[in-house]
Amino acid sequence: MKPYGQFRASGVRRAVGVAAMLAGMAAIMPTGHARAADPATFLAAARDGAARFGRRACPVVQPDARGIVRHDPYPHDFGGEAGDTQGGLGYPLFEVTDAGDDSTHPAPGTLRHALNDARAAGGGWIVFSHDLDGRVIAPQATFRLPSNITLDGGCGQVTLAARARLTDLTVTDSTNIIIRGLKLTKQPYVDKTDKTGDAIGLTGFFDRVAIVHNDFRRCGDGCVDIVRKGRINAASHATVAFNHFQAHNKVMLVGTLTCYVTPDAPGCADPLAHLDEDAMRPWVRVSITGNYFESTSQRHPKVVSNAYVQSVDNVIVLKPTLYPDGRPSASYGVAAATGGVVDARGDMIVNQEPDTKLGVGSITLTRRIGGSTREADGAVNIDGLHLYGALLAEPFRAELARRMHGASVPVPPASMRPEVLAGCVMGLAGAAGGGNQWPRDCGASK
Repeated sequence: MKPYGQFRASGVRRAVGVAAMLAGMAAIMPTGHARAADPATFLAAARDGAARFGRRACPVVQPDARGIVRHDPYPHDFGGEAGDTQGGLGYPLFEVTDAGDDSTHPAPGTLRHALNDARAAGGGWIVFSHDLDGRVIAPQATFRLPSNITLDGGCGQVTLAARARLTDLTVTDSTNIIIRGLKLTKQPYVDKTDKTGDAIGLTGFFDRVAIVHNDFRRCGDGCVDIVRKGRINAASHATVAFNHFQAHNKVMLVGTLTCYVTPDAPGCADPLAHLDEDAMRPWVRVSITGNYFESTSQRHPKVVSNAYVQSVDNVIVLKPTLYPDGRPSASYGVAAATGGVVDARGDMIVNQEPDTKLGVGSITLTRRIGGSTREADGAVNIDGLHLYGALLAEPFRAELARRMHGASVPVPPASMRPEVLAGCVMGLAGAAGGGNQWPRDCGASK
């Protein structure tokens, strides 16, 4: 959805003209803003730390004599809402040996065939042969992941690259899934011109999904969309941890689209007043921790109705996307709207441009042309945020977010200086850091 018309950052409420919104929302400039430590100095120190970070060898999965994976060789350090996810542990090992794909008649050895085998077995652990190192798999249709699987790309040897309109991986009505060690991208597309799917999409009912140590670049619409199309009164839990997101516009959307599609639906007019009722309750609960967002534009994430997100120890380096007509995209860090709830703790956000951006805050955008679609405020709590450059951080109805935090599976922020922490996140995030232990390999504790 692309609502426009009026922008409000909590605490500083100011209307912005439709023309400015149509220009990409690049000029988010409330009168109260923060100029924190120099971004160039911070980034130089963090990148120096990342260059010296020692990456460990990529673990190797060893099944037992019956072909069952009994031991997970990777550090199980992602925690949070999906911290108890086991994926394909206790299920057969399947190896992908063929980079081809036929969505109608999958050949043995292909990823689609392995997924079908895992589905038939009730679960599975899927790995890729080293003969496929450096190869690209171009799905002919989205790969739908069944329950009880680990999709294990090792440490980034294999790339999934769907055509622009197609989502690479979809989780629908499945539970207990780990996606790790993959590179995900799209075949060439033009921002704002081509219709695009996502890299990973979670929809319908899902639960216990962990997306860890992957590389995302030029993902299409979203890199990770955790979006129910309608209300489902059952809890879903996911963790997105230690991934590297690079050169992308709208990174991550979390919640449901009910209030976009039907703004008159129960609770949508004043969603924060109804968080204890099923209509607006945060059924979708996501932990986002230790990710490196490099030269990305917006939605780190954007959290909308029926969702609660704890955002911890992420490094976000903002850069607007330039559209074909020369306009810049919106550029902001973490935002909550339409009853979404955000609890941000220890995130490090960098803006290298002179104009002020929204680092973390609650927003309202009202569509005044062509319909009544609107977003009402979200709730935002901020604790220990580190800002570099011209950035605004505004809590709004923070007590609501803190209350949700108490009922969540919290991820405690790591204890170290922010430039050291950022260097560790930069070094550890992504597929190549899959063998490292957080936060042990950073020389710190949770």
